[in-house]
Amino acid sequence: MTKKKKTPSKASKLKLISKDDKVIRLPAEALKICRIFDDFEGEERYEIRQVHSEQLSVVAAFLILHKEEKLKPFSIQNRENETLNSVVTQSKYQRFVNEHFREMTNVVKVRKAADYMCIQPLLELTGIVMAIGMQGKTEQEIRAMLNYPPVSSVDKTSGNRWLFEE
Repeated sequence: MTKKKKTPSKASKLKLISKDDKVIRLPAEALKICRIFDDFEGEERYEIRQVHSEQLSVVAAFLILHKEEKLKPFSIQNRENETLNSVVTQSKYQRFVNEHFREMTNVVKVRKAADYMCIQPLLELTGIVMAIGMQGKTEQEIRAMLNYPPVSSVDKTSGNRWLFEE
């Protein structure tokens, strides 16, 4: 006999607890796209200890938006001259990106949260935001955008020193 998977009722709300102990309540229906909840066992509270509340609130906003209107697949015609609005054509998602992804470092943090929570549409959205945001930038500009330290010429070869030995 196979055990039937429990699913939350459409009206139920679940509590997500962030790394910094903030509680975010979401309709259970909004969490259906999160693969991390595939083995839902009737719990009403989930600890998402790898994600800070700032990023978890962005994830929650995305999940609610996605529940209302699914994110359409992207179509990239001209890789060099694409703008975010030419790729992400849904106005609600354009507003979402403009509101939540002003800083590239936040995009990266939300992307990590989406990866941990297995939210494929949010991974796709953050990926395209990052790709378009980095378009035409130098390595130094990208490092600055991502808040990465500059790499000195010594650092570039130190990990592969064996390549330069005779």
